[in-house]
Amino acid sequence: LVFVGDSMEEQARTATACELLWRGGSGRLLAPASEDADTPWLKDVRNRLAGASDGETSCEHVWAEAQEEHHDGKEEEEAGSAQVTHHTPVELCYVKAAATNHLELGRALEMLLGLGEHGEDARAGAGDVLPFLRAGDVVILGGGIWYRAGSVEKEAGVAATITPEVTAAARRRGVALLWMETSAQHFPSADGRFKGPGYWYGGYGNDDAARKRGCTPLNSTGYRMLEARASATAAALRRSGVAIVSSMRASWRAHDQHLANKTAHIKRKAARGFDCTHFCTPSAALDDTVVAISRALA
Repeated sequence: LVFVGDSMEEQARTATACELLWRGGSGRLLAPASEDADTPWLKDVRNRLAGASDGETSCEHVWAEAQEEHHDGKEEEEAGSAQVTHHTPVELCYVKAAATNHLELGRALEMLLGLGEHGEDARAGAGDVLPFLRAGDVVILGGGIWYRAGSVEKEAGVAATITPEVTAAARRRGVALLWMETSAQHFPSADGRFKGPGYWYGGYGNDDAARKRGCTPLNSTGYRMLEARASATAAALRRSGVAIVSSMRASWRAHDQHLANKTAHIKRKAARGFDCTHFCTPSAALDDTVVAISRALA
């Protein structure tokens, strides 16, 4: 599974890893998340993306222990089924894209597929990154949080960078593409959006009333805004043929599940600040997102 997008997709990768371990039977991590030495593509892509992705490109190998019943002949069935333990390796990768002044989402996908700048298949020695994605891989794309304060068209434009030509190339390679809907924010504004200075790590300044409210529920304006943006994004994705993971509504009423000022990181960044974008791990909002991803994969 390759998650491509902003920090919300990175959070989804973490939550998915936790879910895979939990579903693996004992939930025991048999090997720590590995270094990415076994993925030479990462070194190449980091060099090409230097300055464009902050180097936030990584893969982790999760090994989950699973037990299942195994019947081997009539005698064994009469004696009872045997428990067979097997270890399932899952590679979960994250590539940063779709953030302001960072790699465009469509171009990131082209590079993962090994496409040249004009959509042609890359060739060894041609200066392009050779395909990283293989048949059976699934790419979970997302983006929009960085553009939420702008127009509907600008946010939908993130998805519009995924062209029909790129999705056709993915299909030829046996790679599935999914789009993860952009979740709600719950800053103390009319529609929950981050409005600039005073609402992020910079803190709330002297606005004691806002600081006491922290992350707040959406009002009707917020719901309408989210639906309008999701609808515009869905229209862009229909043109390119990318399936959508319906995960946005799981975050609508999750104002009390954000990091807010609960972590040492937030408190260190700004004693008076709140993070009303990212969710706690675990949280119902992230769990529901992983369930939606699992359904889409099925």
